[in-house]
Amino acid sequence: MEAGAGTIYVDGKEYALVPGNCVAVEPGELHEVVNTGTSELILTYFGLRVEKSAG
Repeated sequence: MEAGAGTIYVDGKEYALVPGNCVAVEPGELHEVVNTGTSELILTYFGLRVEKSAG
């Protein structure tokens, strides 16, 4: 999280978003981000692809 204030809901659980926080969302988890502050909510959002090894 870069700037602002917000809330992220992950599978119905609520987590505060403040600068410096990091929240991991697993594949298949429902999630929603809500800006709860009075300024712009700025966050970095990225995904990782995990390949399963044969064996």
